[in-house]
Amino acid sequence: MTTIPDVPQSHAEAGRELMLRVRALRESVPGLILIPNERLKELINAASVSDEFLENVMIGVEATPDLASASKLVSAEVRDAMEFSRAYAGAIGEAELLYRMLRHTIIVRRAKVGQDALKAFALAKGLNRPRKSDLLVPHIEAMRRTLARGRRKPAAETPETAA
Repeated sequence: MTTIPDVPQSHAEAGRELMLRVRALRESVPGLILIPNERLKELINAASVSDEFLENVMIGVEATPDLASASKLVSAEVRDAMEFSRAYAGAIGEAELLYRMLRHTIIVRRAKVGQDALKAFALAKGLNRPRKSDLLVPHIEAMRRTLARGRRKPAAETPETAA
């Protein structure tokens, strides 16, 4: 019987699998939203109050019926928001670390081959003087044309990749 060795997963497959796992993580967080930066700036001040402050306000609300009816604060909502922020705060650091590490890995890997490609381009131009090898001419022109188009920009997020 012959055994077929494991075929390593392609980068495209691995990247797609990671993207699907990240999407699944997003979907696992209840009530996850994304708001415009202008709205976020408006909310930062109120969101930054300490748990201790919130607890003291809740004690006052629970002890004073007039304050409870005037403020319309619900203790269960306040406590739920505090528990939610405590529970998911650690995930923010991990997600940011994953983002930075993945971004840096891509930059380092592309920089390595980009530097080698720029060296090969320079070598090709040098080897083409004084027109020793006409075989290089179309390749050098193609290299020059594509290099002149500018640096590679990250792919824009399309509706199907955003979903």
